Amino acid sequence: MDDRVEELLDKLAIQQVMAAYTRAVDRVDVELMKGAYWEDAIDDHGVFTGSGHDFCDWVCARLPRWRSTTHLLGQMYFASLGGGRAVTETRFNAWSSPHGGGEGTIVGGRYLDVFEKRGQEWRVLNRHCIYDWSGTRSFDGTQSRGVEGQGSRDDRSYGFFAEHGR
Repeated sequence: MDDRVEELLDKLAIQQVMAAYTRAVDRVDVELMKGAYWEDAIDDHGVFTGSGHDFCDWVCARLPRWRSTTHLLGQMYFASLGGGRAVTETRFNAWSSPHGGGEGTIVGGRYLDVFEKRGQEWRVLNRHCIYDWSGTRSFDGTQSRGVEGQGSRDDRSYGFFAEHGR
């Protein structure tokens, strides 16, 4: 395979890991979230420093206090890629809205990651979370008019993906 094609496939695979990670956070799916980290991964989120898998347990135990969270990924910068390792910076914005309305949080920051490829699979080996800004926002507690998202595996997307082959 052409080296450029292999590099693009590796970048896409790493971006898919990041998409699965943020999906897992917003759905409070601890097993999916753990799938983004190698078992020997270290995560430093500032408020938590320890194993990646322990971080997943820690954050998922705290997420139900919010009615919903939404993580949006921005551009991903590849500082290096080669030899089964990738060093990246990925921008994110995150919103957390409280049950019944009130003050929620908004945060912007970056994930500084070292990814490692084992076999044909990429996962996070080392993560540092940098917070660039944060604030609060008032939520009025109004429910959406459409199908309400769930912060759990009860979310409609799980059935949708099961039905349509993923």
